[in-house]
Amino acid sequence: MGESRHAWENLKNSARELFGAAQRDLDASTGPGTQGGPQQVPGGYGAFGGHGGPGGYGGPGGYAGDGSHETTVIVPTAAAGPRVAQPGPSGPAPSAPGQVPPPQTAVRVPQGAPPAPVQGTIRIAPVVVGTPSPTVEPVPTDARFRTLPFRPDTVVDGWSSEFACVRGASLRGQFHRYNGAPRQDDMALHRLPSGRVVIAVADGVSSARFSHFGSTAVVRFVAQWIAARAAEVGAPVDWTALVKGAAWVLVEQAQAILGGDAPDPAATEKNLATTLVVAVLDPTETGELAVQVYGVGDSCAWVLADGTFHPLLGGKAADAAGLSSSAVSGLPRVPDTVAPVTTRIPAGVAFLVGTDGIGDPLGAGTGGVGDLLRAVLCPGPPSQLEFANALDFSRETFDDDRTLVAVWSTGESLPPSPAPQAQQTDSHNGAESTAVVEVDGRETGDTREQG
Repeated sequence: MGESRHAWENLKNSARELFGAAQRDLDASTGPGTQGGPQQVPGGYGAFGGHGGPGGYGGPGGYAGDGSHETTVIVPTAAAGPRVAQPGPSGPAPSAPGQVPPPQTAVRVPQGAPPAPVQGTIRIAPVVVGTPSPTVEPVPTDARFRTLPFRPDTVVDGWSSEFACVRGASLRGQFHRYNGAPRQDDMALHRLPSGRVVIAVADGVSSARFSHFGSTAVVRFVAQWIAARAAEVGAPVDWTALVKGAAWVLVEQAQAILGGDAPDPAATEKNLATTLVVAVLDPTETGELAVQVYGVGDSCAWVLADGTFHPLLGGKAADAAGLSSSAVSGLPRVPDTVAPVTTRIPAGVAFLVGTDGIGDPLGAGTGGVGDLLRAVLCPGPPSQLEFANALDFSRETFDDDRTLVAVWSTGESLPPSPAPQAQQTDSHNGAESTAVVEVDGRETGDTREQG
């Protein structure tokens, strides 16, 4: 692993030098907005030739630009409505620095043939934020990590129900694509018949060789556990039992993989340790989604409201000097206190759960990655592939696996339930401590239940 990391760093240095040289050459040889020349976002995808010019998206061999047998038409796509390619000269004006370029449609039209309308994107441009990471062709999972059961490089999911719209993607990072390690993140997005939505996101600890098996085991367990024990809207979740059950499933999984005679928590932590965030979202009579979310480890949850990322939980722990630590304490360790955070998500606000592959480059949400996610998420749910393509952005030094799940309320209200019969209550189990988080211009309670 050390040798591959050293080689990866050398590759990044070479890519940085090549990128800088290419940008300088282009700046000297072309002016902004030249037809067939580069269309640049800082670190963007026009490094070796603009839309319709030789090289296309960042390298030789892009869309046909020699004009010998066919012409290429790039048409910017509106935010809404069908994506229809139309005849005309080469494409849109350059994006300003820091802006996310609009979606585009590319069409190859043979000369002499009447152009036929084509809907949909033919080729998706890579997204670059700042200086890009090296571009690598992913290699298969190396045998030292076990190649079965099959582990895809990328998982994309998403759907809409009456009350919620969900998008999720889990992608192998560039370094793992380079060195043959599998995607160690995983996710589960599940809607129960009652309308309750369950989200589970896990990030296998990088130093644990089989942590990808661990992350998959715990997200699947979570969905099954809640379906069996707390399936109805408003049903209480025993969070301590849920987290302890996930930890034990991890121990059993380690025993099956490692072949031990008895369960071994220490061996489990060494080989299968993983973070875990679980969110349960219920429709309400007001059209909001009532959220409960809890996490073990440094994976994160946010509310994205009015372009601002409000952290709910997770993130890297900082030392006394304010420096972030890469040390992760995840499952099978169970914290002494298991206290979920609760909030409500109105229509127009996104609830996000992600691993540190998203959280680290996002930071406070005020930089380039925050701009990218605002452009993708704030207008409302994108398509599944647009969502995944945005998460696969290239940015120097950020090469970890990435998983993000986004949930929006549709605004539909849960039908009122019959008024319950009055009954006396003579006890209250558990105290609550409440912090206030401002969402969508008003204050909402973030409540941590103390068992």
